[in-house]
Amino acid sequence: MIKKSEYYELIASLPMLQGKLHSDFEHMSRITFDKRLSKLKEDDLKMVTDLEDFIIWERNAMENAIDIEFKKKVLELQGKYKNKTFLDIIEFSTQRRLMFGLLRKRKAGLEQAPPAEEFWLFPELRYNIEKFWDQPDFGLKHIGKNLAGFDKFIQEDEALEMENQILQLTWDYCDRASYGHYFDIDFLLIYAIRRSIVERWNIAHTPQDITEKFNTLAMEAINGSTEEENN
Repeated sequence: MIKKSEYYELIASLPMLQGKLHSDFEHMSRITFDKRLSKLKEDDLKMVTDLEDFIIWERNAMENAIDIEFKKKVLELQGKYKNKTFLDIIEFSTQRRLMFGLLRKRKAGLEQAPPAEEFWLFPELRYNIEKFWDQPDFGLKHIGKNLAGFDKFIQEDEALEMENQILQLTWDYCDRASYGHYFDIDFLLIYAIRRSIVERWNIAHTPQDITEKFNTLAMEAINGSTEEENN
C-alpha cells in the first residue's frame, strides 16, 4: 500500500503554491521542477508528465476543435491510469471543454443541442442541454462556476477575462482536489497543475517580462539552474 508520506522530502523542497493564483510569490522554473520530478518512481513520473502534456494539449485541442483526437486521448489516459485524482482532473478538464465548446457553437449559430455522441463522457448532461439550449447555463446551475459568466465572455469576445476565469476555475478545483493529500503522488499531480496555472497567468498578465523569462530559462539550460545550486 502506498504511504501518504512517500514523497515527503521531495514535496517539502517545493516552493509553496498557496493563496490566489495571482499572489505575488516566486515559483521554480521548468528546468528546476523537472529536476525535482526526476526523483519520482518511474511510473509516477510518467503519470505526472502525461497529465501536464494533456493539460497543455487539451487547451490547444479546444482552440482547434479537433474533437475526434481529443476523445481518443481522453480514452487512452482513462485506460492507462487508475489513480483517482488523475482521472478526476481528466474528467474535470473534459467537462469544461464540452461546456465551452457548446457555448461557442451556440454563438456560431447552432440552434439546437448537438447529437448524442458529443456527450460521450457525460450522457447525464444531455437532457438539460437539449431542453434548455437557449439558457446561458443550459439549466445546469448545479455545475456552479463551471458555466457562470462564460456565456457573456464568449458572446462579447472577452478573451482575456475568459482566460482569467478559466484559470481561477481550475485553481479552485485544485483547492477541492487537494484535500487530504500532502506528501503523496496526488499532491504532486495537483501541484503540477497549479504550477502551470501560475506560469500561464504570469505570461498573460506580464507580457513585458516574457523576453526576460525566456533569456533566464535559456541561460539555465546552458549553465544549469541557479535555483538548484542555491537549494
